Amino acid sequence: MVHAVWATQYDIVLFSQAECTVVHSPVSNLYLGSGIMPYAQMVEHGVRLALGTDGMAATGHLSMFENMKLAATLHTAATPDFERWPAASHILRMATYGSARSAGLASQVGALTAGLKADIIVLDLHGLGFTPLNNVVNQLVYSESGDSVETVIINGQVVMQNRQFANIDEMSIMAEIRSYAPRIQDAQAAAWKASQPLYPILDRLYQKSWQTPEV
Repeated sequence: MVHAVWATQYDIVLFSQAECTVVHSPVSNLYLGSGIMPYAQMVEHGVRLALGTDGMAATGHLSMFENMKLAATLHTAATPDFERWPAASHILRMATYGSARSAGLASQVGALTAGLKADIIVLDLHGLGFTPLNNVVNQLVYSESGDSVETVIINGQVVMQNRQFANIDEMSIMAEIRSYAPRIQDAQAAAWKASQPLYPILDRLYQKSWQTPEV
């Protein structure tokens, strides 16, 4: 289940009973103004949670670090009871094991455990976010932007080292993407024009959903 920003109490109970995973995408949800997942209620009912980025069109940046920090801070405004606020350790687990489980890959990735694939990122701990190093989980969730990522290993293979990709020409790929821009922009303009007759219908559905009692 993705987003679940309009979940009712009844929905949350069903999620828990079905043992399904809800993927929280806070950056996308705020960017689109679609709502906020009821984190505290999900946790209290034992709902399995994961963290996602959604797509570029809905966020502008596919950063798990950005989503971790927002997921950890957004829900503090929902209640003055700090005991119900997200813990950095839970957010990190959502982003790793929880996300792997949501994709049916928990037996392969999602943790640094013997027997799983060696999917690892190595961070430079000399930056401001980790200076001084005192609580690595808190600092990873609240202070890291992704700029400290130095090395990336996927299934035991080094794909980025010293912030340089090992097997691809990044600049060449970026240049190729830029060459597609005019064609994509023309197609987007045509799609936008064709979609306008649907706008009143979608707007009514959106407003109706907002007016539905929430948790």
